[in-house]
Amino acid sequence: MAETIGVEGSDALDVVRLSAREDDADRVLAECQTLSFFGGRRLVIVADPLAFRADAQKKLIPYIEDPNPQTVLVLAQEVDGSQMKRRLPANKLVKACRSADDADVAEYEIKSGVGSWIKAAFAQRGKRVEPDVVKYLLRWVGNDLDNQSTEVEKLVDAVGGSDLIDLPLCRRVVVTAGEAEVYDFIGAVIERDREKALALLEPLLEKESEVGNAFALLERQFQLILRTKTEQLRGETLARRLGVSKGQSFFLEKQSRLFSPPALREALEVLVEADYARKSRPIPARVLLEQLTVDLCSLGR
Repeated sequence: MAETIGVEGSDALDVVRLSAREDDADRVLAECQTLSFFGGRRLVIVADPLAFRADAQKKLIPYIEDPNPQTVLVLAQEVDGSQMKRRLPANKLVKACRSADDADVAEYEIKSGVGSWIKAAFAQRGKRVEPDVVKYLLRWVGNDLDNQSTEVEKLVDAVGGSDLIDLPLCRRVVVTAGEAEVYDFIGAVIERDREKALALLEPLLEKESEVGNAFALLERQFQLILRTKTEQLRGETLARRLGVSKGQSFFLEKQSRLFSPPALREALEVLVEADYARKSRPIPARVLLEQLTVDLCSLGR
């Protein structure tokens, strides 16, 4: 199960990011016990778990020993010195995780952050990557491993039989798909500008590869807007919680003001139904995407 987290095709649809410095143990437990909005798995990531006080650790240990099978709990701790390394084995949460008699408990170490993760992801797929590609992905995609996994898969598909992924290819694939046409289309949908959205959709429908990408990015954007609305955070705190850049969090704040929580939940229901229809019915994806665009642009405020 742990191997599928952040990989395209995983059933971990709901992702919640918390911090031991900002959220208490009761919030973590509540999120872990909550069923996924989409009915699949729920991924709860807790940053800096060593910051939990003894009473919080005492509350969390029973859950670690008997977790919700529908939730994947990730405790993510940055280890930045020898003192922190010495603290790890003595920490009660770490001990509970290491001693848990459960095949689904696993421990991973990422030595140098997201950049090393990107290089390792390409290496696992038999590809070499130029250093400038890693820098480019970090700048434009950010630190969210879900998003990075998507871009890695797109680049591996695009490079074909070659074993080297260079910067020109990265610019074509990442920017063309992620920064320009698709996001302009999504922006028009969020603004409920139906005519503009349908006009921007038309050239995307001519590229078969962009149809599935548009479905996935629409769903992700509305998930982020809903979380922005419900978290009630701003600026750097919001960006850190969502795993996006500060610029993206600014636009998410702006977009979240265009929707009420009921409208956002309705949008996600419409998206889930459209995605299910795309995968289960013999209806052309372009027809479904056109209807989805009309439905989303017709949502109330």
